[in-house]
Amino acid sequence: MSSAFPHKKRVIMLMIDTLMDSPLQEAIKYKKAPALKFFMENGRYFPDLICPFPTMSVNVDSTLLTGVYCDKHKVPGLVWFNEKEKRIVNYGSDGKELIKLGMNQSVKDIFYNLNHVHLDKKHSTFHEVFKEKGIDTASINALLYRGSNPGHLNIPFLLSLFTGVDRKLKTYAPDFFSYGGMHKLNPKTKLSELRKKYGFNDKFSASELNYLIKENKLPPFTIAYLPDLDQSVHKNGRMDINGIEKVDMQLQ
Repeated sequence: MSSAFPHKKRVIMLMIDTLMDSPLQEAIKYKKAPALKFFMENGRYFPDLICPFPTMSVNVDSTLLTGVYCDKHKVPGLVWFNEKEKRIVNYGSDGKELIKLGMNQSVKDIFYNLNHVHLDKKHSTFHEVFKEKGIDTASINALLYRGSNPGHLNIPFLLSLFTGVDRKLKTYAPDFFSYGGMHKLNPKTKLSELRKKYGFNDKFSASELNYLIKENKLPPFTIAYLPDLDQSVHKNGRMDINGIEKVDMQLQ
């Protein structure tokens, strides 16, 4: 734990992609979300928040991380036209589109440029601000994570072979950093947690967070991203409560 916060409670921020109030209330009504119900009853719940526009994860997360909107942090959406480079930037809307734009460029945009080139350096992330104050932070599976510590991502062999991207991709991250199978905290991570989307799933996020807690390594501030509900809502509709039930099981 950071020496700046020796006796204070540590904060965990859970980002559940595409969680909305109406289906959450339905899930609670049918007793499908006891963990989320517990959080709501033992904390404060604000059902009427308004997201930054456009409501795409990369833009929302950039706004959350920097405290400014996309006109300042310069990540305007999932797909956008880079006026400076005269090209389309795509962070993963569709596999066919990524192939058409060139997989080498697309992989670099997703895993390097998003955090270290496109996210404007004029506006510090909260990881960077806390680091300047001597406060450690953690980022688990968050799309936007830029911090102050130099390191690297371990690009999977087949992805590197297929795209021509180097096996090790330079990065700057928080003190405790987890990013799927490319950079994990727990050295004993089970292979089953990495099979789905190479670790970019709720099970892996929950496992990594659990590791920090059990090993007493949890820093003053941790952000943990749980992505699976988004895919479930896109497939089954906004009132899908089965997806919320699955997220809740991981939180339990």
